[in-house]
Amino acid sequence: MLGWLKKNREGAAPAPLDAPFRRAEHVVSAAEGDRTVLLDPVQGEYFGLDEVGTRIWELLPAHPTAAALADRLFDEYDAPRETLATDAARLLGELAARKLVVRG
Repeated sequence: MLGWLKKNREGAAPAPLDAPFRRAEHVVSAAEGDRTVLLDPVQGEYFGLDEVGTRIWELLPAHPTAAALADRLFDEYDAPRETLATDAARLLGELAARKLVVRG
């Protein structure tokens, strides 16, 4: 359901629901329509987020945990809060594995 990165890393562990994350300072993002491209200049790679992944990226500064993101997304999407939390945790885990977000 949620926006996976274009280069999906199999086996990345989901983030704990209550663990706070923030965007990594070195990551550059650019939105185009309902999609976002994340550029990691350190690794020289870019990653694409779909509509929901883009929305999570936008909300992350004010909603730093998967649980907080799910509460906010619940107001916008027709999906169970539990599903939203699980999917947000998966995406945060994926972003963290790629060093696009950091805990804290």
